[in-house]
Amino acid sequence: MVQRGRTAGGGPRPESEVRGRHLTEFLPGPAFEEAERRILRVSETGEPEYTELFVALPRERAHAWAVDVFPLKDAHGRVHAVGMVGNDYSEQHHSRERMALLGEARTRIGASLDVAGTAQELVDVTVTVSRFADFVSVDLLEDVFSGALPGPGTRTGPLSLRRAAQGGTRPLPPGAAPGVGAIHTHPQSSPVVRCQVTGRTVLGHVQDPDIVRWLAEDPVQAAYARALGTHSLLAVPVRARGVTLGAALFLRHSSSPDPFGPDDLTVIEDLVAKVAVCLDNARRFTHERGIALTLQRSLLPGKPTLHPAVETASRYVPAGGNAGVGGDWFDVIVQRSEQAVVVRQGVRYGGDDVPVLGELDVGDAEQVEGDQRVGTEAVVDAVDRDQVALGDDPGLLVTEASVSDPISQRRPSGPSGAAELCWR
Repeated sequence: MVQRGRTAGGGPRPESEVRGRHLTEFLPGPAFEEAERRILRVSETGEPEYTELFVALPRERAHAWAVDVFPLKDAHGRVHAVGMVGNDYSEQHHSRERMALLGEARTRIGASLDVAGTAQELVDVTVTVSRFADFVSVDLLEDVFSGALPGPGTRTGPLSLRRAAQGGTRPLPPGAAPGVGAIHTHPQSSPVVRCQVTGRTVLGHVQDPDIVRWLAEDPVQAAYARALGTHSLLAVPVRARGVTLGAALFLRHSSSPDPFGPDDLTVIEDLVAKVAVCLDNARRFTHERGIALTLQRSLLPGKPTLHPAVETASRYVPAGGNAGVGGDWFDVIVQRSEQAVVVRQGVRYGGDDVPVLGELDVGDAEQVEGDQRVGTEAVVDAVDRDQVALGDDPGLLVTEASVSDPISQRRPSGPSGAAELCWR
């Protein structure tokens, strides 16, 4: 064999070292074994082949090589030798990988309005799908999980964060990392704390003095780093709309010899910025949903209404999201010797209807109970007053009112002689 140019082994070798030897005799490794198999196959078939090889050099990022293997034939088509040309296209390859990572993130992250679910989507994309990192954890402030907005103040000193999501290419040793949902206190030296204090990503190697100090102060992280051979890390603050929600930590182990570099920093900051907005949207949804549920529960009857002559019962069945209704309310109103059962429905769907109807219903009960007239007239007048109060939006309210006399066990008749049942 004769060689010209720089090799994947790091540089040109003297011709005396390669002439008459097989490729794998001076370039060991799986990638070169694959190249040699192709050389032998081309010598037998006479057909050219193309392949892409990835070679990791000591203290360097893996290089991507585009390799053409082709036969050298005479005028009669007989193969006398095989040529191989390799082109180092590492920069283009890594750029393509970064674009693919962002593309996957756009389609996979933010599909749910769940804080923990969104954090887990980030882990899945960067570990399982793209193999960007060997381990990823997302730790958030406790307020985020309840829907509250964390305060804008600077955070210093030990910082307690709740683990929202985590995942890796290898199983975690027992006790080597906090479980999902667990609270872990990070020391001041931790890159997770430092990136939140400064608002900037921390790029580090396990031998850096700052990282050595952190691992000495955090035995949980130190045990994990030793067990899996962690050598490189990125700690990225999770910030949305000017507020820090937490941090994401990306680790590479001995199974991935390439350390994180400046190009990785650029792409992961862009990715985490997008995820931060999705997390904040999930936080805001949690907050607003909590308000709606609290208001909803406060309007549900605690116990059945007790009256000497009337037995009442109730059941609440939530409607689906496309039902087009909302703000339903019912009550039993005592007016002297008669009972009025009022069922009211807000025909629009939305939380704004509930407090409006709640105010009207309290007023109706007070007006009907104090009215000197009997039964249906008092209820109908109260409903009519509600329609006037609603002004230009009468479509909000549909009310059914039924009045009964428990003593005579009948409902009073209206002018038409039928039992009174009024809709408004």
